[in-house]
Amino acid sequence: MGDYVQSVIKVGKILELFDKDRDELGIVEIRDHLGYPVSTIHRLISTLEHMGYIYQNEKNNKYSLGFKAYVLGSKVKIINHLKEVSKPYLDELSNKYGETVHLAINMNNKVLCVQKTSTNRTLTVTPGEGGTHYIHATSVGKSLLAFSDKEKTEKFIEGTDFVKLTQKTITDKEELKEELEKIRKNKVAVDMEESEIGLICIGAPILSRSGKAIAAISLSIPDSRLTHNIEELKKNVQITANKIAHKLYS
Repeated sequence: MGDYVQSVIKVGKILELFDKDRDELGIVEIRDHLGYPVSTIHRLISTLEHMGYIYQNEKNNKYSLGFKAYVLGSKVKIINHLKEVSKPYLDELSNKYGETVHLAINMNNKVLCVQKTSTNRTLTVTPGEGGTHYIHATSVGKSLLAFSDKEKTEKFIEGTDFVKLTQKTITDKEELKEELEKIRKNKVAVDMEESEIGLICIGAPILSRSGKAIAAISLSIPDSRLTHNIEELKKNVQITANKIAHKLYS
């Protein structure tokens, strides 16, 4: 395990060398900067090149960042832009009800939280930023699934044994498919204690022009504090998601 971690650290340090002032580097230059043995650098660079994160210039044998590194960087920029655009709308929704609002994306059929509002409540909701959750058991997750590629979603459902987090978690495949169809029709999802006992969540997708979910938001309220009508909550969560989508594509 220790060797693996050290290798990852070394890979990270090699990639960090490539910046606006050093777009091409040779093996000896990498050695001079980092002090790693040439054999180690060769091994790591060869692996990165094979994966598409490093490209070798055949004319001078120097290396530069490959296509995959730029794709990865672009994804980070996209998420950062999404967070920047979404924040005022998430804050507005959170302040309206005094409750937690999440912004999440689909990461390999898991919910990845990329932004979370904070409240002054003593009882708050997980996950925090960078945390993950089951996609089938949350309103934000079901919103993402419902508006992902339908064929891929079908394959995911058929090939997955879903974990039952509470007595209300949907684990039956046909029932989940029916739930997703309702979400596609209404463009809003509800989690009535499906992910956690005592927690109610309302979610809605942030849709691209092609109708695919690029992200989703959710409003989470402990049932002990649920004083608003569910239909009102659904409407306002959906309005917020639509505002974000409009701002992103206007």
